[in-house]
Amino acid sequence: MTKATDLVGKQFGWLTVISFSHTEYDKCGTSRRVYNTVCKCGNEEKVKARYLIRMSKSKCKSCKSEYKKYMKVQNAT
Repeated sequence: MTKATDLVGKQFGWLTVISFSHTEYDKCGTSRRVYNTVCKCGNEEKVKARYLIRMSKSKCKSCKSEYKKYMKVQNAT
């Protein structure tokens, strides 16, 4: 069993973790930590820790198209 990492205060793409929300359990009984995050645009979302760590969730739904443009510019330089 691995020790849970505290992600509060860390930034993942445009999302910043502001607090721990709760723990969810899947059908096998595995725990999943959920955090409250805030995007650079000000939107708040609850995101599972594994999505943040894998960077599969790095912006809110509102910023999806803006983030794609930003990444194109970053990769071009």
